[in-house]
Amino acid sequence: MNNIDITKHFEKENKTEIIKTFDNGDTIEIRRLSLQEMAQMEYEITNVLVDNMNKQYHTNLYNYIIDTRILKYFAGIDFENIDMLEMYDIYMTNEIQSLIKDIKTSTLVASQIQALYTSFVYKH
Repeated sequence: MNNIDITKHFEKENKTEIIKTFDNGDTIEIRRLSLQEMAQMEYEITNVLVDNMNKQYHTNLYNYIIDTRILKYFAGIDFENIDMLEMYDIYMTNEIQSLIKDIKTSTLVASQIQALYTSFVYKH
């Protein structure tokens, strides 16, 4: 396959997927991220997880921070304007946990999520 064929293949590839449809017809759609968005997400996660001043890595927040950024970047669900305690309660609901699992296992974004986790394994 030459370079032109590869480019056409990626341009035609579906970059969004409906991951959940609610009874009222509302949907949650996920999308593949650009390289810049992946870098921004990793930067955001690192800033929260790593306390450079005290040289600490907040392992107790690891899953929560990564999962909420997965919701934010891949599904457009942003918890930033919600109180931290309320946000954590919402995060722990079965519906949100199920949604996170569905996003992580979607063939559309699974490789990007794996790359994200791999970058933290090697860096931290």
